[in-house]
Amino acid sequence: MKRNFNARMTRVPLNPAMMASSPTRRRCSLPAFQGWAMLGYSAVGALSASSGHSFMIGVYIEPIMADLSLSRSTVSALWSLVLTLSSVYVNVIGRVVDARGAPFVARVAALPYAAAVASLSLARGPASLALSFTLIRCLGPETLDFCFRNTVFQWWNLKRGRATAILNAAGATMMLLPAALAAVVRRLGWRAAARVWGCGAGLAAAAAAAKLVRRPEDVGQLPDGDAPAADARASESLLESGGDEAIAGATLGEALRTRSYWMLQLYSVFGCLPWQGLNFHMAAVVAERGFDDSDLALVYTPLAISSGLGSVAGGLLLDALNRRGAYPLFALLLPLLAIIATLVLHFHLESRAGLVLFGSLLGMFQGSNVTVMTTMPATLFGRKHLGSIAASMYISGQLTSAAGSGVFGAAKDAAGTFGPLFQFLIACLTFQAALLVAEGGIQHHRKADPPRK
Repeated sequence: MKRNFNARMTRVPLNPAMMASSPTRRRCSLPAFQGWAMLGYSAVGALSASSGHSFMIGVYIEPIMADLSLSRSTVSALWSLVLTLSSVYVNVIGRVVDARGAPFVARVAALPYAAAVASLSLARGPASLALSFTLIRCLGPETLDFCFRNTVFQWWNLKRGRATAILNAAGATMMLLPAALAAVVRRLGWRAAARVWGCGAGLAAAAAAAKLVRRPEDVGQLPDGDAPAADARASESLLESGGDEAIAGATLGEALRTRSYWMLQLYSVFGCLPWQGLNFHMAAVVAERGFDDSDLALVYTPLAISSGLGSVAGGLLLDALNRRGAYPLFALLLPLLAIIATLVLHFHLESRAGLVLFGSLLGMFQGSNVTVMTTMPATLFGRKHLGSIAASMYISGQLTSAAGSGVFGAAKDAAGTFGPLFQFLIACLTFQAALLVAEGGIQHHRKADPPRK
């Protein structure tokens, strides 16, 4: 018998006294809410898992190409293949996290992750390099980072946006790690550096994972540190905020039958494409407006600063929408408007001040986009099956990211300029913004004038 996924689900209020007295629950060893501690451990864990990100792998690329006599196109193709494979793998991890819990998966993956990073030192050709890249990517960002973020989402409800913003703001310090890794590579060589860095990253991940608790209910607490009555109101607000489609504890199948899920997927495609393409071809993008490589600092310095601000702004906006019972997907308008403004500004770049504004807008997009997109699945569909739902949304963004650099390069080669592609993206993104506003109006009308029985 099929469940009516557009109907409200009956929620049984949590009873902390019963949970604390149950022999199957661990007692809370601290009187204070442990969500802040989980946020701190998760930030450390996410930093330790950064070795699988493109900006960290990029530190090894030049010495690897020289040592293994590989062309840049070969290494780039291998990395695109790795991103594609990892986007499939993360869907498996999402289901395992739902079944066993993020802390368990993170503890199991920490030491193999250390070995994966160290295995880079054993690469002798394209096949072994691709295998090492795949293991690092899958065990790092797609397993450990996924688990640490899932833990944060489990511990926060109405304050989930600001908690994610804090996590992402702390994660912005990842941009300092490539310089540190580059110094180690220069001192020890890339093979020894991989072994040293792998041991350090793996130990940090293991230490952070050892402290994680799956859910606040496991230690007799509630999300956000709320009292029982406050949690009941928060749960009802969560249901109200998404209109008829927000189902607390929805399964993946139920989520797939909602418009909100597919609007998120559509946004993921058109949001990830310009970000990946712009970063990969940034030198050519600014050169098209008469600037050179020495001006890139005018883009990336304000980008790093505004990314943190955008992360905080996106989190606060999402929490405000939830508190007021507004349509949660309205939060996507912030990154949408930021990337539209970035692409439009490119046609009018004439000064270095314009480059600073260009980088600031792009950073605002990236910061708010990461916070809103990673938080939205839990906001719309609850915590019970969050792993599988979030992982299924991840695949479209990952595949688009893998294709982003190629699409931008092909457009530049075909037209001699990025202009036509930017115009197409502006039109698509503007249409999606209008679609979000229209859908929000429909949801508001449904709540204001519910159908008669």
